[in-house]
Amino acid sequence: MRILSVILVLIAYGSLYPGDFSAPPEGALKTFLTDFHWFTSRGDVLGNIALFIPLGMAGMIFFPQRPDSRSRIAGLLFLAFMYAFALQLAQVWLPSRSAALADVAWNMAGMIAGMVAGLIAKRSLGNTPSFNYASLVPLLVLMLWLLTELLPLVPSLDLQKIKDALKPLSAGFDVSFPAVITHTAGVVVGGSVFMVLGRRSPFWWLSAAVLLAIVGKLVVVNLILNASILTGFVIGYLVFLVLLGLGGKNTLETAFWLLFTAWSITAITPFSPAPGGTFNGIPFATMLHGSMEANVRGLIQSLFTYTALLWLIQKMGVSAKGAAVGLAIWASLLELIQMGLLGRTADVTEPILLLGIGWALSAVQSYIPQSPPQPHVADDDVRVEKQPGAMHASPRQAWWLTQGFMLLCFAAPVWGLLHMPGIPYNLREMFLGDAHFFFLLVFAGALLWIGASAVWTSKKIVSSNLPFLSFPIWTLAVSLISLILLTASVTQESIDDIVGANNLYWFVINRDIWGSGWRDLFLLIGPDVIGPIERWGRYTALYGPLLIFLALIFGFSYLHDHRALTLPRVLLLMASALPWLWLAKSVAFDWSSTDNLNELVMRDGPMGWGGGGYLYALLGLLCINAVIVGRALCSFKHLPAVIIGSIAALPLGWWLLSLGLEPNVEKYGFTFSGMQFLLGPDREHLLTDMELFVRWCAVQIGFVVVTALGIRIALLNPYQARRPSLADVPQ
Repeated sequence: MRILSVILVLIAYGSLYPGDFSAPPEGALKTFLTDFHWFTSRGDVLGNIALFIPLGMAGMIFFPQRPDSRSRIAGLLFLAFMYAFALQLAQVWLPSRSAALADVAWNMAGMIAGMVAGLIAKRSLGNTPSFNYASLVPLLVLMLWLLTELLPLVPSLDLQKIKDALKPLSAGFDVSFPAVITHTAGVVVGGSVFMVLGRRSPFWWLSAAVLLAIVGKLVVVNLILNASILTGFVIGYLVFLVLLGLGGKNTLETAFWLLFTAWSITAITPFSPAPGGTFNGIPFATMLHGSMEANVRGLIQSLFTYTALLWLIQKMGVSAKGAAVGLAIWASLLELIQMGLLGRTADVTEPILLLGIGWALSAVQSYIPQSPPQPHVADDDVRVEKQPGAMHASPRQAWWLTQGFMLLCFAAPVWGLLHMPGIPYNLREMFLGDAHFFFLLVFAGALLWIGASAVWTSKKIVSSNLPFLSFPIWTLAVSLISLILLTASVTQESIDDIVGANNLYWFVINRDIWGSGWRDLFLLIGPDVIGPIERWGRYTALYGPLLIFLALIFGFSYLHDHRALTLPRVLLLMASALPWLWLAKSVAFDWSSTDNLNELVMRDGPMGWGGGGYLYALLGLLCINAVIVGRALCSFKHLPAVIIGSIAALPLGWWLLSLGLEPNVEKYGFTFSGMQFLLGPDREHLLTDMELFVRWCAVQIGFVVVTALGIRIALLNPYQARRPSLADVPQ
């Protein structure tokens, strides 16, 4: 009954908004009772039908009595009619609304459609005397996905309509990345639903659903089939087939992250920063103005996105309420970012929708019988439950295919980011081959290597009897691999801008302090050999602190898991790392030949601490956040709390960055801050503090996510013969 009550309240809110009751004009009541124009506009009809569909479904599914009783059905219809009539009658006293008896009829059509859908679901999915509530939510997700693709559900068997729907394909293959990833995520979510429902051969069910969506694009009015939609369908279908071939183990997880990425990218697209953003604090206000058809489509898209996200993360073992809170905070952050975008209005509706859907899923969960607890199974003995119709691959094959898919998921957003307006010029020009997709894949591998190498390195260091020597050895090896990956993906000029030009060769042969033997040796070797070695050393000085911080933090967590985190061991590891951190700082800043770093870092920071100290503190904060997120991604149990903590760390990271960079830098004939140099599009166009903060949030979140996924890759590595034990840690 709680769900029914909430639905009734929401219907009343949508019907009586904005609540500006006043005396009606003369004859308004008579006009309402005698006007029998049944069709106003397609959007208005769809809105009135959709408003009562949830009420009809909930009435059939959650009503405590037998739903197939004729008297019970008649009673529900009568109560719904009286409720719809009362709401329309109340609109007579609302000057901003148009009361009409036709709306009551369309409300009843929606009520009947919802009751039929609920009755079919209850009879087809209920294999026991009581309804199988576990099948309700995935069925709802599937229905919402098809609605997002097929609204307004009005077919037109007109040959010209089909030709018009295909015209975008003949005009050229121009794709939109946000649209592609949105449709890709929808298809993978749809396949996940069929898999969870236990349908045999789920790829055939998904094939039929995708075919229905494509045919619907051709025959439903106002719909088209363009390159973005078709590409998204094909990629989503292929991704699901690959996941199914791996045994379906990571299907739900992949669907969640695809949909989460699509939602986040779409929310801030087009990314055109502009001052003077607005915020609407009235729930659902923006959905009750303008085109009702567009508003219904937007509402259904939001309902599908949030319901699917919460259902998927719930299937991964996370509480729906906790996940709803975390996603609502993320939605609030996206809405705040929209305040700084051109033509966008922040709205309180999205977080409220997420919290409401989370509450509803928790309520539905209470109807599902809890299975008895299963006996504990050791991690090494875990077996993946086979899905019907799924092909199966070995763990190693699954791991490699997952990594390949993850590279694609990273390279695609970078490609889309580089094609957005307002991107800093030094980012646009850094990739080889004009940002060819292959080089972006290699660059994605370099990013994932950060977290993966930290896990590998930390286990080598904490198990070493001489960590002071282990730090430089493993740091040099890991940084060399990272430099090779970067050299194969970005321009040498971009690397030299940060690392600095080589000067060791000319320094040696032109100084009198060196003996003739050393000078002759350098002349013999030549700059072609010494140059790459020096570049490797300079790059290690920049990459080293990041790796050392990650290795220390992950090493401490590893020792904590094995109950070997003692104070002497902590002091030994920290004392072993500090000299190498000092050396890295000296090589990267004090002995460097590039001004990009020396001019940007604040020389005399607050509290007598140089800007480099605050930047090291910032690096430590980001590494701690990345390790926590990476470990949470392996179980998902604490993911909502981790998301909340990561969002809370954004202003702290911004504060440390502002303390570490110079407020005024004179360069290229301009005066700007270090923030503007790092985050601004160019030197002539300076951004506001809010715009810079939004960009920094994207950088911080991106670093944490990329590093965390690299950590997760290493933690789930099937090539590891056995998990490290307490015996590996020196006592």
